[in-house]
Amino acid sequence: MNENKGKLIVCYPVVQGSGCKYIATNIAHYYKTTHSDKKVALVDLDFKLPYLAHTLSSHDGIHGIDNLIDKIDGGFLTEDLFVENMIRLKDNVDLLKGTKLVGNHKIFNKKHIENIVSHLKSIYDFVVVAVSPDADNAGTVYGLFEADEVVLVGRNNLANYKHLDKAVSIVKQYSRSTNKVKIVYNMYHEGSQIDFTTAVKDFDLQVIGAVKYDEGSIDNSDLNSSSFKVFKGKSKNLEAYEGIVKSFDI
Repeated sequence: MNENKGKLIVCYPVVQGSGCKYIATNIAHYYKTTHSDKKVALVDLDFKLPYLAHTLSSHDGIHGIDNLIDKIDGGFLTEDLFVENMIRLKDNVDLLKGTKLVGNHKIFNKKHIENIVSHLKSIYDFVVVAVSPDADNAGTVYGLFEADEVVLVGRNNLANYKHLDKAVSIVKQYSRSTNKVKIVYNMYHEGSQIDFTTAVKDFDLQVIGAVKYDEGSIDNSDLNSSSFKVFKGKSKNLEAYEGIVKSFDI
């Protein structure tokens, strides 16, 4: 492999169901749209609920992260074999599909994640990873450790407010990035009575975006339709994603 070059962005949900995979998908899509000459990867390291871009790649039930395990264990995973298991989405983002071994997340270990990340950063310029909020699997622990940037994904509601301290604690425990931890509010509700201002200050977080619900954006359009829809070129959240990507200082 070539020397690592890519930037690894890890999206970490404050609680399950915050829309981490939705945000990760749209960050990757936005970056590819605005940097068409760059190689972009979208990766599912959530081994408990592995459904990142599932609808977008449901046509391919063969390729994915499970196929890499025996090759890593045997010491013969090559760049070509790695790329063979990436699925090209319609926006030209390459997806590393999540595991089918739901309930067996402990099959994946440090060696697997380190090897996968090494290949990703060697092949791609920009890598967006979604992980589980739970710190009992390698995808979360070593994904955070390898991250260049960590983005907390939360909603401005009570459940997220109550779990924010735990989420920040896990990120700071496992991430070796020296950058300030960032946070994105997903499905931002302007009428919410929950004020995150004090918590954001106390935990020294950097708010980089507030993404409103948009039925025309990537995942929502597919959740509301049985047929695949081509990615829309415009969204009410374009400015939000522009700000998010700019915060990575690429």
